[in-house]
Amino acid sequence: MESFLNCFLQDFGRQDVFGVMEPDFMKTAQPAIEFVLNRIPFLMYNGNWDIICNHPGILRMFENMRETGVWEDIEDYYETADREVMDGEGRDVAGYLKSVGNLRMYVMRNAGHMVPRSQPEYAFDMFSDFLDGRL
Repeated sequence: MESFLNCFLQDFGRQDVFGVMEPDFMKTAQPAIEFVLNRIPFLMYNGNWDIICNHPGILRMFENMRETGVWEDIEDYYETADREVMDGEGRDVAGYLKSVGNLRMYVMRNAGHMVPRSQPEYAFDMFSDFLDGRL
């Protein structure tokens, strides 16, 4: 455990991280997502105010996936899946969930790109419910 915690004390420098990740900027993750969706439970989430990974962009990716036919449950996403209102355990509406096959697509209300920072309690509930198999 100590060696794990020590990794957070390392100074990687902002430029080093940027430089390492630069080749991946503006590349689609669609092939990786299609691969995972046919194999294991997958939680995809975004904030409704996210302008970087925005929900309309994700829906467009799903449209592209519909055209490739790689993800087996894509038609169910459009034809039969209902949007469920997530109430945040008695609090205000936390967001909206669509469940199809292995996919759990969660749109968090009143959240930007950093959902856990914008809505920490609701994000914790979302992650906990997903990991416990309740989503």
